[in-house]
Amino acid sequence: MNRPQGTILQQGSAYGLGINAPMTDLGFGGQMGWSPEQAAWVSNQAYVRRHLIPILIQAPPLFNYLPQSQSWVAALRGIIETQWLQVDGLARGLEASFTSNPFGGSGQEQQDLTNVKRAQSKPKHTLLERPGNPIQRFIENWMIWGGMDPDTKFPMAATLPSTAAMDDLMADMVTATVLYIEPDQMGRKVNKSWLVFNMFPESTGDMIGSADKTQDMQTQTVDVQFTGLHQVGAGVDAFAQRILSAISLTGANPNMRQAMVDDISADVRAAPGGFMAGVQNTANQAIIR
Repeated sequence: MNRPQGTILQQGSAYGLGINAPMTDLGFGGQMGWSPEQAAWVSNQAYVRRHLIPILIQAPPLFNYLPQSQSWVAALRGIIETQWLQVDGLARGLEASFTSNPFGGSGQEQQDLTNVKRAQSKPKHTLLERPGNPIQRFIENWMIWGGMDPDTKFPMAATLPSTAAMDDLMADMVTATVLYIEPDQMGRKVNKSWLVFNMFPESTGDMIGSADKTQDMQTQTVDVQFTGLHQVGAGVDAFAQRILSAISLTGANPNMRQAMVDDISADVRAAPGGFMAGVQNTANQAIIR
């Protein structure tokens, strides 16, 4: 059965201007009229929101002045791109405000537009803390070195010889920029994207200790809430599409990945017994071969 013409809105037209992902045409395939249009059933398919792909675009330039700078950048890239359990806080919806005035004496009111605002994004990455508290230690040091020490109220980067030539430590030096991409079903086209800048952690999360031997010991999740300003629109989507298109999925099938080990370890092979030895013993004891 052929898909009816008109199912997909022509790319770049009407309200699809600047959109990369395939978009259903709202003018075709409605199913709540006189009777359902069976031939246009695919137009009734629901949108399923895909998982975001966070891409670190720029680490705080200050990191380049800190000892072992590459470790700082790698740690932030892990927190942003691969270490998280959950990412949320991205928003871009619009909200209109109106003023009202009486429309006759019946109690009806006429609304007139006074403002349109866009929701602000506040990215939050939830992570499982690792042994040694590397996540909270990283965030703590980012805040102290690039923000301010709680005792002195000055950034501790000012105490480093490597920063002596720096004239300022404005926000662009200590914050990160991240691109958040929501792909389409095939992971090839950008459905939505956010370019978030001025990202700085708001807290380390609770760094506490306790003891209760009658209870199980606990793991810890860390909510890293960031400040942030975001840019959205056709230009950001085009940039996101360029980044996404550079990530080729060809051959990236985890089912075809080679085994993580390639042989039986030497100590196991040297140990007596086991399945393989049992097979060999049976063969050795056979009276007819």
